[in-house]
Amino acid sequence: MSRIFKNFVAIFRIYLLGVVCLSLFRLVLLLFNLDQLPTDSVWGLTMHALLVGLQFDTVVSCYIFLLAMPALLIFPFLKRVPKKLLRGVYTYITVCFVVLFALCVMDVSFYDYLHNRLNNVLFLYTDNADFAVGFIFGNIIHYVLFAILVAISVVYIRLMRRIRKLHQLGIEATPPVSGKKHLSAYTGIVLLTLGLVLLGGRGGKITKAPISIGSAFFCHNGFLNQLGLNPAFTLVRSSLYANKSENRRLHWMNDQDARRTAAAFLDADTTLTSSPIARHAIIDSLFAGKNIVVVIMESMASHKMAYFGNTQNLTPFFDSLALQSWFFNRCYSAGIHTFNGVYSTLFSHPALMQRHPMKHAKISLMTGFANTLFEQYHTIFFTTHDEQFDNMSGFLFGNGFQTIVGQKDYPKSEIRSNLGVPDYFMFRHAIPHLRDFHESGKPFFATILTSSDHTPHIIPKDTPFKPRSTAIHQQTTEFADWSLEQFMAMAKAEAWYANTVFVFVADHGSAKGVLRYDIMLSYHHIPLVIYYDGITPKVFTTLALQEDIFPTVMSRMGIPYINNTFGLDLLRRQRQYAVFSTDDKVACMSDSLLYIYRTNSADGIYRYDEERTENEAAQYPDELQIMRNVCFSLLQTSQDMIENNETAISVPLQ
Repeated sequence: MSRIFKNFVAIFRIYLLGVVCLSLFRLVLLLFNLDQLPTDSVWGLTMHALLVGLQFDTVVSCYIFLLAMPALLIFPFLKRVPKKLLRGVYTYITVCFVVLFALCVMDVSFYDYLHNRLNNVLFLYTDNADFAVGFIFGNIIHYVLFAILVAISVVYIRLMRRIRKLHQLGIEATPPVSGKKHLSAYTGIVLLTLGLVLLGGRGGKITKAPISIGSAFFCHNGFLNQLGLNPAFTLVRSSLYANKSENRRLHWMNDQDARRTAAAFLDADTTLTSSPIARHAIIDSLFAGKNIVVVIMESMASHKMAYFGNTQNLTPFFDSLALQSWFFNRCYSAGIHTFNGVYSTLFSHPALMQRHPMKHAKISLMTGFANTLFEQYHTIFFTTHDEQFDNMSGFLFGNGFQTIVGQKDYPKSEIRSNLGVPDYFMFRHAIPHLRDFHESGKPFFATILTSSDHTPHIIPKDTPFKPRSTAIHQQTTEFADWSLEQFMAMAKAEAWYANTVFVFVADHGSAKGVLRYDIMLSYHHIPLVIYYDGITPKVFTTLALQEDIFPTVMSRMGIPYINNTFGLDLLRRQRQYAVFSTDDKVACMSDSLLYIYRTNSADGIYRYDEERTENEAAQYPDELQIMRNVCFSLLQTSQDMIENNETAISVPLQ
């Protein structure tokens, strides 16, 4: 039985080496997110999360072993084990684990950026390889992670070679299994081993459902709940979920019920057209004939502003401007990606979880600024980088934008990274375009998408800007604020300035503080500022969304239109609920409650106004059901309208 024993020692060594290395990568993720740990019971909770991680790593390891196990288990029977066969089995296992290690490294950056473990959203960026490469090589942290990957992989490969040689020597030094007694005993051991591998692949669960992403959640700390997950597990599970036919389309409730609920929430006039949310807008002429400039600011989270308590003086200009404007201090982004921010700001539809709204094969005609103003206005979109990124140019050209200015239009000497030119250079190039439009005698609608407050953090040396902070990510926030100040100073010198309404909003926020809920509110809480020369400043403290920008501005322009969007005119109606989503979760927020729907575990409701992290579904069952219906109906109706070509309509105006 000695050969059997040596064979199982080798199998156990392979398993142990693999999970130890995977645990090291989990420790790297932990070290990068120490600020996310709770203040109470930190050691006990962290150890629990690491043990959960061992369970998930075992699951992934068992799936790898399933293909190799038949070969490993027949070795004791063979009189002579071919070296090529043994080497082939070890090579397969080694390659699989090195790929796993690479996924773990990608996962650290993925979590740092999106506060979610690696999932199928990764594939959204496969069409933008240049951007991905620039993102990777433009951040020094990625070089550190790459060095860790190389170091652990080299050690792993060398130890696997050592285990293989010991395995080979052990087999050659012992006789094969023979005799009925030994064969019967070993057959039983083989069946037991296969059973253990299959059990390990289920997460050690026999009678219960197999391990799932929700199995990792055990406390009220969002980071620790995700720490135990294995990135290969989350990537495969999310991809399988997304590719199931029943999951490709959002379907939480009957479509007609969803449309009726959305219509009631938005006070729609269902007699107007087939669209369930269309209604005549009530208009005034406050902005009649004015130019409109919408600046979508990269990652300008509310927590970066002094107004919201930041003491680092990162945004002195924007703080000052906000208090001279209509300032909506409880605005939230529809999603966590730039494409969500562009889509929801310009077309007033919600983010549909993992879906990329501008990458559909069919470009839907949307109600929004550019299409509504197309006949009376010049429409232009500025971005710092390649305008084809995220299929922006195709989608925007198909929806009323007459001119799109991107990386192709800037001097090559001003292009500094995969994000194209810094904000200041883009603003400087925008001014002549806007001047030409003004001189043509026709007003303009312009959207300007910034990017400087995003990795790779690059500050051009050929500008007068002087940072105050020492940390590079704070310096780029300062630079973005300085660039905005320069733009407004340049605009103020133009003849069109006095007749222009400026709207400032972020595409999304950024991570800040402890992940109290598994949706990070700081990633959604953003400023919304509307400014024009002579405005009477006012701070609005009610809920707002990016979707509300179009009807709030458009209703002041003296142009009759049909509001066929999910936005509200914030000057005429208070928003009762704000709905926003990450890639695998949807949130509905009221003044005091936060409802979260999760695709992989139970939903919940929380008293976010008091920063309570306990799921209080039992205390608020009615509110949970109402907020769930609001979430589901709005997202599902948006999806239904896109599918049925109801996003843009033409009906007689009153």
